[in-house]
Amino acid sequence: MRWILAIVAVLGLAAAGAALYYEKHELPDVVWEDDSPYCPFCRTDVNWYATVCYTCRREFAWRPHERDCPYCLSRGEVRRIRDRYDADPDLYRKNLEEKLRELGMPPDVVAATVPDLVLHVKELKPGACLFCAGTGRWLAPALLQTLTEESDPLLNLALSELDGGCPVCLGTGDCIGCDGDRKTEMGSEPARRAMDRAFDALEDIDAGRDDESAREFFEMALRCVRDAIGTMEVSDAHSIYSTDHDQADWASVRFELVQSALPDGE
Repeated sequence: MRWILAIVAVLGLAAAGAALYYEKHELPDVVWEDDSPYCPFCRTDVNWYATVCYTCRREFAWRPHERDCPYCLSRGEVRRIRDRYDADPDLYRKNLEEKLRELGMPPDVVAATVPDLVLHVKELKPGACLFCAGTGRWLAPALLQTLTEESDPLLNLALSELDGGCPVCLGTGDCIGCDGDRKTEMGSEPARRAMDRAFDALEDIDAGRDDESAREFFEMALRCVRDAIGTMEVSDAHSIYSTDHDQADWASVRFELVQSALPDGE
């Protein structure tokens, strides 16, 4: 009789455990509207990465939201840019030269930069890193060096350590926001935790103080970017060669310069 009761007790515990397991794994997902998270029960906006609604106190599952990547170009956008370039390549080169001179670039920097930025437009593709146009190379490094203090140890370190590789995509050629597939995750808690850990560590590092600090910053920022590639969280990544801009920001600035020289078109 006792062994029968023991079996019943064990089966009861197993059933309770299974019920709890399935209850936890059948929780409804957080609802995404206009790239913001809402409770699936009461539709109140919820805290990012939360699993309990602060209004109705019910549990839900936090899962990232997939969306089109805002940090690179679609096929149609690339085609329109290429058409504008093809309409008058000579005018594009002339416009680039003028814009670089307006920035106060010396003649030798202009001469070295224009071919790289022409290549940028010719190589650009959907899902590509906007800084290097998918080449994986550090295009026009002389331009950045001219705009930055020559004594900047972080920039000099990045130039040497990356060995000509793109400082934004780290040489892959793919957009860091989507990893090249034009889809990115919004709300990745592991990526956010990695970013927060990196930010906490970076607060104690003065990247411009000396070579040792620059290397520590450089290595930490590399890990920070790599941990968040393919997520929207990567837009907050500290740049590996500037404490004033993040990776996505530098890619956008480079692309704005490239795009500003295109001949007018539809």
